[in-house]
Amino acid sequence: FFQEARRPIWAGRRAGDGGTPEYSKYGSLDLSQFSELEMRMYVLIKARLASMQELTALYINDFSSYVDSLEPLTRLSKLDTLDLGGTSIFGNVEEIFGIPTLRRLSLDNCQVGMDFDKIPTNTTLEELSMNDISILKDPTYNNGDKIYLSEHYELFGCFPSLIVLQLRSDRIDSLDFVENLPLLQYLEITDNSVTSLKPLEALPNFQMVWCGKNTILEGVSEDSGIQVSTEE
Repeated sequence: FFQEARRPIWAGRRAGDGGTPEYSKYGSLDLSQFSELEMRMYVLIKARLASMQELTALYINDFSSYVDSLEPLTRLSKLDTLDLGGTSIFGNVEEIFGIPTLRRLSLDNCQVGMDFDKIPTNTTLEELSMNDISILKDPTYNNGDKIYLSEHYELFGCFPSLIVLQLRSDRIDSLDFVENLPLLQYLEITDNSVTSLKPLEALPNFQMVWCGKNTILEGVSEDSGIQVSTEE
């Protein structure tokens, strides 16, 4: 789905009988004739659900939607990748963590609601990106009251198969939670408040951490083999 001021406003990729995938474009509009354009994502997904069962990747970016739930997405039976980057959802989104086929999920720069007590366990999810996420206490009314990931480190224990985790600019102050992520290999924590990288040494397959703009007082040992990037 695209929202740039050009034609078409959304597009899809369809696998052909073989060889290079074939692209099909739908809903072409001359946006110069509109002063406002509103796409209600929930209605679109719900209305087209029956025809979207072959969908493996869905990108909905820089979008605002007044919805109570993203539950229709959980019925996309082959969904492997979901990117909601830059999207504001005026409702809770914990259902999407439970999509059984989901391997990659991006919530970068999103504004959402989340009931941490209802986060399902997902042993399929391998890549999770939550850079600079805003989690509102009341997603139906943004009065500035937020919940921070540093208050709910238990969240990450719901995804024990994570290999890649990105948490840039999320007020993270400890890495003790990685003990619940035995398969983790790559971690992005730039622009946080982490002081110790030592917990990473306990992970057998860990490869690299990006930790610029943190006050690291305790690093990893030289013989750990872990690469550390302090670039901002």
